[in-house]
Amino acid sequence: MVLQISTCMIFSENKILLIKRNKAPYKDWYAFPGGKVEKHESTMNAVIREIMEETGLSVNPSIYCSLYEDLVENSKILISFELYYYYEFIDKTEIISSEEGELEWYSIDEMPINIVPSDARVLELFRKDREPIKARCQLEQIETSGLKYRLINWEFRGEYNVIKD
Repeated sequence: MVLQISTCMIFSENKILLIKRNKAPYKDWYAFPGGKVEKHESTMNAVIREIMEETGLSVNPSIYCSLYEDLVENSKILISFELYYYYEFIDKTEIISSEEGELEWYSIDEMPINIVPSDARVLELFRKDREPIKARCQLEQIETSGLKYRLINWEFRGEYNVIKD
């Protein structure tokens, strides 16, 4: 089963908006706001709807990355995600509370440690180069050092090149 997710990196000044998730997967981890793409909905419409629902912000974002992600445990795929990362720069930093988790602005230079690893990697690439990319990764579910997931595989090849296994 593959879940389609649209998410948005929302920047204001030198800060980025993160949500501390209150449900699995990635419960108690920080991530970019967003959510599932509904049937017959575009990824762009999904991210606009999800950001309004979760933050009260009206966005008109641009696409940065499409990412195919497998969550694995003991070399077995538990679930796969097709993620769409959008980005938006805004002036307003007021946000509403969210039923999906705690929302908070973080300095780009002082991010929390437990950010979903794929989100952290996408942000790192975005900060270096804003050209759109297509990527693939695998996250392994683990229980060491208080962390539950670690990035075990990451690959991307330029602007919207198809990545084959």
